[in-house]
Amino acid sequence: MSKALFITGASSGIGAATARAAVAQGWHVGLFARSEGKLKALVDELGEQAVALPGDVTDLKNLEAAMADFAGRTGGIDAVFANAGMGLSVAGTDAGDPEEWERMIRVNVLGVLWTVKAAMPHLKQRAGHLLLTGSAAGRRHIEGSVYGASKWFVHGYGGNLSEEMKSFGSLSLNALNFARDWRYLRRYFVKLTI
Repeated sequence: MSKALFITGASSGIGAATARAAVAQGWHVGLFARSEGKLKALVDELGEQAVALPGDVTDLKNLEAAMADFAGRTGGIDAVFANAGMGLSVAGTDAGDPEEWERMIRVNVLGVLWTVKAAMPHLKQRAGHLLLTGSAAGRRHIEGSVYGASKWFVHGYGGNLSEEMKSFGSLSLNALNFARDWRYLRRYFVKLTI
């Protein structure tokens, strides 16, 4: 039986690269992002193992519906990758744009929370795996970095969530820093299909 991976922020960058790596190892992938055109192009590239699920990570109901749709098509979800994120056009607090901060917090913080909330029932059914996109910026202090603070949240929440998930049995979680952990992610898909 093929494994199923749901990816937020799947239309480009780390999300699209992860989808390619997963499909190469036989996984089915649910590709969730706002960019319908990019999702369609990626599905055309990846073939029948990929499903485009256009939506907005800042909308919990949107995520719940997309995961239910994907689980219905694949028989369940084995892994969820909370990857959607955004940076800022201007660094620092003094020069920063509060409206842009709010958009980023909705994606980088609330988007992670909503993804995990929507994923939990599916992952419990399969003793699944949860991946969160962190950053080296969330592991060290960077002068005035509001973006870095959003990634501190991801790493802190990942640790707290790991403790919570222990009560669910064999679910597992990783908060990844892709500058360091990209090789792990590529091996993860090989490891789970052997």
